[in-house]
Amino acid sequence: MVDEASDSLIHEQVSFCIRTVDDSLIINEDFISLYETPNTESQTLFIILKDIFARLDLSMDNLRGQCYDGASNMSVEDSLRHLTSMRDIMALAKDLINTVRESNKRMGLFRTIRYESANDQAGLRPLCPTRWTMRASSISRILKNFEELLEFFETFSVEDKTEAGYKCAGYRESMFQFKTYFFLRLYCHAMNPVENVNEKIQSPHLSVADLENIYEGLICILKGRRDSFENFWELCLKEKPSQVEPPSLPRKRRIPKKYENNESSSSSPHTFKTLKEYYKALYIEVCETVQSCITERFASTGLTEVIAVEQECLLLVNRGETNFEKSTEFFKSDLDIERLCLLLNMLADIANKKKLVLKNMRDVRKYIIQEPAVGEMLCKVVKCIKLLQVVPITTATSERSFSGLKRLKSYLRSTMGQKRLNNLAVLHAHRDVLDELDIRPVINDFIFTNSVRRSTFAPF
Repeated sequence: MVDEASDSLIHEQVSFCIRTVDDSLIINEDFISLYETPNTESQTLFIILKDIFARLDLSMDNLRGQCYDGASNMSVEDSLRHLTSMRDIMALAKDLINTVRESNKRMGLFRTIRYESANDQAGLRPLCPTRWTMRASSISRILKNFEELLEFFETFSVEDKTEAGYKCAGYRESMFQFKTYFFLRLYCHAMNPVENVNEKIQSPHLSVADLENIYEGLICILKGRRDSFENFWELCLKEKPSQVEPPSLPRKRRIPKKYENNESSSSSPHTFKTLKEYYKALYIEVCETVQSCITERFASTGLTEVIAVEQECLLLVNRGETNFEKSTEFFKSDLDIERLCLLLNMLADIANKKKLVLKNMRDVRKYIIQEPAVGEMLCKVVKCIKLLQVVPITTATSERSFSGLKRLKSYLRSTMGQKRLNNLAVLHAHRDVLDELDIRPVINDFIFTNSVRRSTFAPF
């Protein structure tokens, strides 16, 4: 699993992680190291991968699944940015949050206003800088502190006559507009399910069948959100703060004279007759954009082939159907398909006799873990499960390593070398192993390195 991010010195860092499945069918995702790279071209990344495999004494012939987090994970962001209104509202949200949080004076004033208004809701939260699908919670914080923010911008713009004060006055005017409030709520309405799903799929133990079920559930939710404009519109009008202006239609654009007499011209903008019709068009456009991007993202993962292989195995166990076209193509020389079919039939007989319900490969895996003797007998089935589970679902482990990178290499420690950064990153990622080490020999090795330390520190 490979992901890329920039550190505090704008150096490209590539995170490399390995996903393995042991004989007990336990999935492990291990962070290996960070590698500085001049660019992220495919040829450069391939050279890095070959170097990593050579250093770890691993054969690339044993590689059965790959996951690269690149431009495809920004599809939702790019599509929403094409929607001018959503692009502007996200830029506004980012700027007003940073304006409040980047100054101790402004943050103190905002806390005072929240305390005086007895607001027990959580405070402002910065937008996630790397993951566009994890920003709905930050936008919801703006809505929960909407009236306090209006009071803060009014107070600070009156007291402060610097550039920051003028910015606050502009943010206040923007927040008075109903369209701003509408799009803030719409973003949370459309992206909250996506954010919740994103949190659930971070587990390394997630199977492709689980991912498919989660994806289908998410699409159903998004379709339901698309058709629920009436309820959303009523809630917007009902819960709108009193300071926000009533909704209004945008000013009608004037057509240039050279197009006025051209009845067939397609440049004439659509004229909405009612407020509801105008905002419904904006609502549906955003909901459909999010839904289409999620659909394209899932289709581009390449997991549909793995899902098809799982279904073929389960159909043989539950219904006796022996269509292994996808499995033959997927496993190739790793498994003897005829032998696998025989052992899957044996598993079906065991399931019928013991009345086991094997709906997915997770149920099969759970049963084999509980019955090690059955696993030894059905060795090809165990290998089949390994090959299916070793395919990575997400790059969550790599993304977590970048969270550690931001803490390890900050602007106060920006001169850290790559070797030291790698050592600290490995220690940070494998804290569970580090906690089991006896620290006394490590301290003694540090002390006895030179005479100055020996004369300064006492050994343990």
